[in-house]
Amino acid sequence: MIMLSYEILMALRHLKSRKRSHAISLLTMISILGVMLGVWALIVVLAVLSGFGLDLKKKIIESSPHMIVERRSGDVHNASGLCKKINRAEGIKGCAPFILNEIMLTSRSGTSGVLLRGISKNTKRLDHLKKQMKSGKYAHLFDPSKIRIPPKPRFGWTLPDRRKVVKDAKLTPEESKYLKLTPKLLEDKQKSTSQPTTQNNPPKEEDFGLLTLKPKTQTRQLPGILLGKELAHGLGVDVGAVVRAVSPIGGSLTPMGVAPRIRKFRVAGVFFTGMYEYDTKFAFVTLKSAKKLFKMWDAVSGLELHVNNIHHTPYLKKGVRKEIGGGPFVVKDWIEMNRQLFGALQMEKIVMFVILTFIILVASFNIISTLFMVVVEKSQEIAILKSMGATRRSIMRIFMIEGVIIGVIGTILGLLLGWRTCIFLLQHPIKMNTDVYYIATLPVQMHLSDFISVAIASMLLSFLATIYPALQAADLNPVEGLQHE
Repeated sequence: MIMLSYEILMALRHLKSRKRSHAISLLTMISILGVMLGVWALIVVLAVLSGFGLDLKKKIIESSPHMIVERRSGDVHNASGLCKKINRAEGIKGCAPFILNEIMLTSRSGTSGVLLRGISKNTKRLDHLKKQMKSGKYAHLFDPSKIRIPPKPRFGWTLPDRRKVVKDAKLTPEESKYLKLTPKLLEDKQKSTSQPTTQNNPPKEEDFGLLTLKPKTQTRQLPGILLGKELAHGLGVDVGAVVRAVSPIGGSLTPMGVAPRIRKFRVAGVFFTGMYEYDTKFAFVTLKSAKKLFKMWDAVSGLELHVNNIHHTPYLKKGVRKEIGGGPFVVKDWIEMNRQLFGALQMEKIVMFVILTFIILVASFNIISTLFMVVVEKSQEIAILKSMGATRRSIMRIFMIEGVIIGVIGTILGLLLGWRTCIFLLQHPIKMNTDVYYIATLPVQMHLSDFISVAIASMLLSFLATIYPALQAADLNPVEGLQHE
């Protein structure tokens, strides 16, 4: 212990410069700054990548079920009975059937292939859809009679002016009900003093210059549909517009083959999840409408489950399998359904960690150069220590401790600077273009594991940088060190 304390003291003295030269102190400061900047960059980048991953994970959880139950082949029958069994499993918050198929949505402005999902009214998904609605209301999906239908464009006179003109012209109820005014009628009606028409003798078109209005027919109530923001933009539609769903499933057989099934839907709302893939490819309708479109009267595509704790889904799957008996059924959680995406994010984080570690690696070369300068300047002291009985291992430890001290100081300063930068970004978030990045501000999420990983990598590189200079100092010949004394 006494020897180790002496070696640490010698290492601290070597890092100080003599009065006649400040080269060692300058190189020491450069080495510390290099390590500090490398650690700082690693901490900030990893925190930003973790923030992106957390934001993406949150959006996935809000936009997709926590678990799904499907058959290995074919559709799921007796959905209500399976849901009763699944609800008995521990940690299950809700179970609801769904239908998922690919269709083609068309409008007057465009066409797009989408995944149409039929959902039940008691599904927990509606809790998130309510928050994600940009226009319209999610409740109108199940009550399409309340969908706001945009008025048709009018040409010529506006409605208030026409009402005023009708009042001034003193038209009979028959004229107002069945006939449409024209400029010619207004002039003739206001100037002429002809006898008013009676209810038994309604006016004719050629007499009054009128255009007959056809009685307004009762339009069929169209089912509602929810579209993603990007999908609605691509189709050129908004709330109240009519789109057509074209499905190859459930069509009738004709001499030319299976005819596609076409059904009209009225846009009940537009949602925005923040994920481009979801907002361009997903559309929601009621389960009843989906069954009617695909002719799946007694079957569904699967069951979507919502749990109390999303982090326990790998363990809750066992309970669900136990309740339904396994067999032809497959249970998947949100991690399995998005395994490729999460794997890509994790790989990106690892690649960025490796790339930015090269900054610390460059700083470690500064440590090597600093130690070589110390060996050259302290060659006489090394020779004296060896002549006094210092062992080769003791000399090595002195110079290795010098490099480790530089690494420790640089790592601690870098960790503190990175932590403070992340705090600043959380308190003063950087605004981003939502049309490009789909996020309002730069996300930041700090993890203790990232700090520990960066600290270990920095210390390891700093330690490895000391080995070669320490070996050179240990192999120094005392005679060569004292010959210029």
